[in-house]
Amino acid sequence: MQDKIRVLLADDNLLLCTIVEDYIKKQPDIELVSIAHDGLEAFSKIREEKPDLALLDCAMPKIDGLGVLESLEGEPDRPVCIMLTGIKSDNVTRRAYDLGADYYIVKPFDIEGLGDRIRMFRERGDSSIRTELDQKRNWEEPQREWAPDPRSAVPAQPAQTAPTTIAPHKASIEEQVTDLLREIGVPANIRGYRCLRAAIMISIDNLDLLHFVTRQLYPSIAQQLDTTPSSVERAIRHAIGIVWEHGNIAELERLFGFSVSARKKKPSNSEFIALIADKFRLANQAS
Repeated sequence: MQDKIRVLLADDNLLLCTIVEDYIKKQPDIELVSIAHDGLEAFSKIREEKPDLALLDCAMPKIDGLGVLESLEGEPDRPVCIMLTGIKSDNVTRRAYDLGADYYIVKPFDIEGLGDRIRMFRERGDSSIRTELDQKRNWEEPQREWAPDPRSAVPAQPAQTAPTTIAPHKASIEEQVTDLLREIGVPANIRGYRCLRAAIMISIDNLDLLHFVTRQLYPSIAQQLDTTPSSVERAIRHAIGIVWEHGNIAELERLFGFSVSARKKKPSNSEFIALIADKFRLANQAS
């Protein structure tokens, strides 16, 4: 019987870690050996646990994902490294590959797709699989095998399947959310701006969390931003109040679908977050 693929996850998003952990626990061929929440911890645990594969968030406290890759240079038991990021940047991607990253996944991603990518390295038997960036993004995936290098003598066959759900977007979801918050009038210099953006990003992946804002959503954001859940709630409420009183009325009416001036009461935190998160979730599915 083939041994399980031993995976280490490094990400400071506690909610994402929980989702990935729950998924891997249900996989008979994958084992999550450890979770790290910052780059220093990730490097230390990689050396201790010697996983087959490491999932590394690009943006982490203390040392980011690129810093972890730099620290792993020359390590004899270096694992396969898959980078996770919420911001798509060709410069960062190229730097990650220069430092030895084996694959690059843009958040939000399909959890089943993540499992496929983990298994892909075992199926191919090597950690030097080239990527969409290396091949100018014209690889295809017929029958779960990567198409040949377009620079080789054998041309790739036309695609037989739909593109993977992990393919990078034209602009990252986080960039789009940031632009929308600025358009509707959330001041970037207030704490509620960061809290609201984090809440929307988390809710895009899981709208059900808006049923548990006090017990799950606010604590998750507080952990990310090094504050308290009650401060997160107040900051978001304050930001929404500013938008409702002084924001871009035309953009708000387009977003909410009714006359803002005719509605005296501002929306609740969860109502406001849900509307924007669902907008992006549906747009992402459509694309």
